[in-house]
Amino acid sequence: MADVNSNPPPGDRTPQAPIFTIQTDATVGSSLERRTSHCRYLAAARDIKPGEVILKEAPLIVGPRLEGAPVCMSCFRFIATPHTCTQCHLAELCSPECETNPNHAGKECELLAEAVLSLEDFQYLTSNYEWLLPFRIMVNIKHNTQQREPWEKFLQLEAHMEKRRNTWIWESHRNTIIQGLQNVGLIGKDEQEEELAQKVCGILDVNSFEIRSPEQELLRGIFLEASMMCHDCIGNTHLAVDKDYVMTVRASLPIAKGDKIMFNYTGPLQGTECRRDILRKGKYFECNCVRCDDPSELGTYLSALRCPKCRKGYILNEKEEWKCQDCGKKFNTKMIQTVLDVAQDYVEDGSKVEQHALESLLNRLNTTFHTNHFLMLELKQRLLSIYRDMILLGNNMSSRILQRDIELCQELLPVIETVEPGLSRLRGITLYTLHLPVVLLAQKELQCSNSDHIGFLSKLEEAEALLKEALALLIYEPPKTPEGMLAVEAKEALKCLRETIMDVKDQVVTSHMRSIQ
Repeated sequence: MADVNSNPPPGDRTPQAPIFTIQTDATVGSSLERRTSHCRYLAAARDIKPGEVILKEAPLIVGPRLEGAPVCMSCFRFIATPHTCTQCHLAELCSPECETNPNHAGKECELLAEAVLSLEDFQYLTSNYEWLLPFRIMVNIKHNTQQREPWEKFLQLEAHMEKRRNTWIWESHRNTIIQGLQNVGLIGKDEQEEELAQKVCGILDVNSFEIRSPEQELLRGIFLEASMMCHDCIGNTHLAVDKDYVMTVRASLPIAKGDKIMFNYTGPLQGTECRRDILRKGKYFECNCVRCDDPSELGTYLSALRCPKCRKGYILNEKEEWKCQDCGKKFNTKMIQTVLDVAQDYVEDGSKVEQHALESLLNRLNTTFHTNHFLMLELKQRLLSIYRDMILLGNNMSSRILQRDIELCQELLPVIETVEPGLSRLRGITLYTLHLPVVLLAQKELQCSNSDHIGFLSKLEEAEALLKEALALLIYEPPKTPEGMLAVEAKEALKCLRETIMDVKDQVVTSHMRSIQ
């Protein structure tokens, strides 16, 4: 764990010896299939401690996601007052200064200026930015003579061309990106040019990382070294991206020399079928990690349903067969999927309702799903967000709601510890969230004479331990990110809490001295 007083965070020192090597795995087509050609992956060159920096890498390129909101084509910030580039008369920028930003200036601007556009073409290029990142990459591949090596490495990344050919995603890219660029004359209409465009789109889909702009707009970025990390649904790394889009990869757990360096391409609180579906459709491999191979998901039961027959067992998916672990009753896969679909609709419909309706929905679904089911956890996280906002807004919350807030955090934490062990952003946020109702409830109990100063002190020290652990996890977050700003809040809250603890200790000592006089 990190020392909360260290600055910079521990592990930030530049390692003296190589910390990882690039290995080649001959197990092609199995669960070990990698995103890069020849199944290359990163392995530890020596033992690595939790929190230690494995690599820091600037992106080769960054750009908008598919279906992303319009942003400045140079710096990717939201556009408050649009400024059209005076050179190409096409690129929407946030300011005149962005005209000279190398993201847009140069060959890209020149090619856009040369394009002869109809009104329909102009509307295509300015109404969506799906075309921008693939086009920008193709410009660099064909015209960037000063930086050939990184773009040659980009073309070596896995695109899964044959697995994608003539599939829905292949046709989607052809219709929404490639034909649009061909129609406006920005890329050629020959087969070779289209094949290159499909390869670029494939590499982006398989290898890009989702990152956030300083204004929290979701973007995509290519990181050549980080893209060679293996997948595992219980990873051993922590990834953070700063305001300049530099990615820092740290060990979240001890990594022994020779072990693969891995991260979870999916979400830690998603169920097995959801994770596998994402990997199958987006990364083109089947995951058979320890978590995926265990129907109970390491005892978390994130995908388990309550058995309607015996009412005490849980239905798990064992080798494509849903069966109660207690009474042995088997259930049709289509029926299970229907139940999940209906419940998912309920959860999505409840995205904008207040806490009473969410609590009611949680109780209803509790008769069908394990309390740790991923749909239940989604509702619990939503409730925690509502309760945290109520606390931060200074609402006078009842003891019952504060206790409920504590219960939700305590239900979530053991699951996080299992599916995202070690250095965990989600655990840090949850611990910070938990300390708030612990302090407020202790204050209420003292005010209502339900607790004495010794009991109050005990609760404050409990909150102090929660905050200290939260800060030890959040201290690795870049300063300008929401998590980084939460770390600053946690540090200040810890300082104030320790001052309060000292005051209460003085009161306890004073009270004790008076009692013995």
